[in-house]
Amino acid sequence: MNNITNMKFFSISQANKSLALVTPIVEDIQTKWVEVKKLKEDCDAIILNHLESENILNEKQDRLDDLLEEIENNIEELQEIGAEFKGFEKGLVDFPAKIDTRIIYLCWRRGEKNISCWHEIFEGFSNRKDISNDLRGIVEKENQTKTNAEIK
Repeated sequence: MNNITNMKFFSISQANKSLALVTPIVEDIQTKWVEVKKLKEDCDAIILNHLESENILNEKQDRLDDLLEEIENNIEELQEIGAEFKGFEKGLVDFPAKIDTRIIYLCWRRGEKNISCWHEIFEGFSNRKDISNDLRGIVEKENQTKTNAEIK
């Protein structure tokens, strides 16, 4: 979780608008993650079985390092938006929001068209709850102090 003093809080509508930026970043992370896993398997097999030359191993390890750096940069992009990346496999992203003095996460998973779930900050994806109309109104009111221009 980000430092609470620097944390950006989203309304549901702000989080939904940010998905235009978040979605391609998460897609890029997941695509790179698939390649990372394959390269890691290839490198492990080369090392264990002495299959190929050291040059090929070095090339694969260099590509692996490049991909991991690119993923780190993608995650930093999400953080700059104010979102928190939570999962490579499912493409999970949380958006901090406030209800009175309580901080919650608006929860999104790649493939979902909009934000429709939330969970407590100490819970995770498995504890997602649907956003009720009552909660929607409270979150919108609490988090509308920032303008839409801040979503970038």
